[in-house]
Amino acid sequence: MMLPKENLLRSIKRNNPDWVPNGMESEIGIEAPVVERPTEAGFDAFGVHWSMKVDAEGGTYPTEGGNTINDIEKWKEQIIIKSPLLFDMLIYPC
Repeated sequence: MMLPKENLLRSIKRNNPDWVPNGMESEIGIEAPVVERPTEAGFDAFGVHWSMKVDAEGGTYPTEGGNTINDIEKWKEQIIIKSPLLFDMLIYPC
């Protein structure tokens, strides 16, 4: 296996590199622990239940009656937001 530096020098000199450098070799993808719309059926981070029909286009949708808020004036009492630290621990366990 060729080191990235050696491969880059070979690319510059047009001397048969192992791969074509594109500047994205060291990119790291970072995703949010809380998503706005889950990709699978089930509960999201806010306790809202999402459904999915195989024959329907567009992915998941909130389940009828699956919302945690029944009265908009009492939303502070009805919604429970888990600690962001908990999400970090689930995604990146020590």
